[in-house]
Amino acid sequence: MKKEQPQLDNKMIISTMSAEWRKLDDKDKEKYNKMAEEDKVRYEREKKDYEAKKYEKEEAQEEASGSANDDEDDEPAKKPKKAAKKKATA
Repeated sequence: MKKEQPQLDNKMIISTMSAEWRKLDDKDKEKYNKMAEEDKVRYEREKKDYEAKKYEKEEAQEEASGSANDDEDDEPAKKPKKAAKKKATA
């Protein structure tokens, strides 16, 4: 649509596309809804694979860095507290 009517801004493009979508009957929308459902399934599968690989990579990094010591707990190191400044009395 942008190529057909380059003078339109994004808001007008979205409005025009929305109006065209509303004009379609359920039979015409079926094709696009099916494509959307298939893409959703693909997305979920790829997300699951990505998260599994990310988890494996994080575990490998932890093992390589030696942070899997039994002596240490799993809590992050705390920052040292700054010394409190004494108020000067006048």
